[in-house]
Amino acid sequence: MYDPQKGDKLLQEAIASYLETIRAELLEKLQHKQVFIMGSDNNPAWKPIQFMPDKAKVFFHFNRNEESTHYFPILKYNNERLYIRNQNAFLICDEPAWLLIDTQLYHFDKRVEGKKIRPFFTKNHIVVPRNVEETYFQRFVAPLIANYEVFAQGFEIRYETAPLIPILSITEHRTATQTTLLDDSKNIHDDEASQVVFELSFRYGDFNFRFDSFAAHSNVRIEKTSDSYVFHKVRRNLVVEKNKIQWLKELGLNIGQGRCLLPKNEAFTWIQSKHYALQEAGISLRQNREDSKQYFLGYSSIDITFQEVHDWFDILAKVCFGQYEIPFIQLKNLILERKKEFVLPNGRSGCYS
Repeated sequence: MYDPQKGDKLLQEAIASYLETIRAELLEKLQHKQVFIMGSDNNPAWKPIQFMPDKAKVFFHFNRNEESTHYFPILKYNNERLYIRNQNAFLICDEPAWLLIDTQLYHFDKRVEGKKIRPFFTKNHIVVPRNVEETYFQRFVAPLIANYEVFAQGFEIRYETAPLIPILSITEHRTATQTTLLDDSKNIHDDEASQVVFELSFRYGDFNFRFDSFAAHSNVRIEKTSDSYVFHKVRRNLVVEKNKIQWLKELGLNIGQGRCLLPKNEAFTWIQSKHYALQEAGISLRQNREDSKQYFLGYSSIDITFQEVHDWFDILAKVCFGQYEIPFIQLKNLILERKKEFVLPNGRSGCYS
């Protein structure tokens, strides 16, 4: 299995991942036990290992100049710096990192990954050339800023705070289903051939984030100027985000990982019936601006009144789409043709059940 030429790389990676999980679980349970380093003569209790009781911290530093960016971490334990370069340091576990320096074993705040520490066992810093810095900043620096404490010279990190606004967006998704022919002369629009995609995102000030159950507690957006970068670090309230997901599920919209698909008629029936509940919950409902057809997303109702004229009662009905009142007689032909959309004076389409 581990033959250099014929070995199964995928299986090796699966085994390594499994062992990594087991190592992390074992180390957590061994913190109050006696653990030793085995000697070269197979003495199982050659050197005792001291589990350091408090968590160490890693502070990541970046210095950007005209030619490159230098990156290096500083490790501290109880405000005292830990030196790992050429110190015979050893990572027992990578995810999360458990670091052995001499006979002292450290674990870290914020579940630091070992691969972020290992390069500095032998080097003082990593140099990132200017010609690859934008890609490097997007793929490595932004996630690092989102999860850890980062100090920078040569670019700016701004810490943003803003209230959370849940946004439920809809997008019409038309399938390839053909229209249904009831007879030789009449076509019926098949609304079931069209579906609606619901997507939940969360806005914090000027920043919008999709829901992700594995999201970090902070997200970072990069603003690039002519010759510099600004990293906007926005702290998210994941507890409230998950509560909104659960609340929508209880309301009949199982949005799972932030996205779900419903038949068009069912979708607009749900939107209309839950209009006031969404308002009270502070959830903003909107449609994708790129959709060719824009829909009315407010509350609609049918208003029926009775009018007595010469011992006779006239029944007057109208359908209300927000501020627009449409006489029921105008919808008669649409209803007979089983069409469920009506173009409002503002150009949007109103749907009714």
